[in-house]
Parts: sequence; structure tokens; C-alpha cells
Amino acid sequence: MGRLIDADELLNSERERCNGEPIVGTCTQNNQYLMDVIKKAKTVDAEPVRHGHWLDDIGDLVFLTREAAEQALKEMEDD
Repeated sequence: MGRLIDADELLNSERERCNGEPIVGTCTQNNQYLMDVIKKAKTVDAEPVRHGHWLDDIGDLVFLTREAAEQALKEMEDD
């Protein structure tokens, strides 16, 4: 998984540094500064997305991996 950064915080810090809206270079300019800023940007505290599936026989929301959910549904169909 890639590094997740706080884009709003990055933009706000660049607005402060530039005393206004920052100007992003074009492909013909050296964007090394921008790359360095992005590399040094603080990361956000994030959790991976987890998917839940309703299992009617249980009546509760159970968090399972896709493989576990498919196996549980298969077992319910076999009964």
C-alpha cells in the first residue's frame, strides 16, 4: 500500500509558504521541489477498509474476509 498523506495540510502549508495559491510547474519545468515536498509530507493515520456481509441465518453483521464470507455462504447453501 502506498503512503497516505494529508493533502489539505500540504496545500495549506504551501499556501502559507507562497503567501497565496501555489503554482504547480509544467512538464517542461523541474518539479523536484514539489516531489521533495510530497515525499516529506506527514502521513495520515488510516486503517484498511474492511467489508462486512449480512448472514441472514445469524442475524448479525459479521466482518469476514471475502474468502471466509464465500465459504460461509456456501456452507449455508449446502445445509
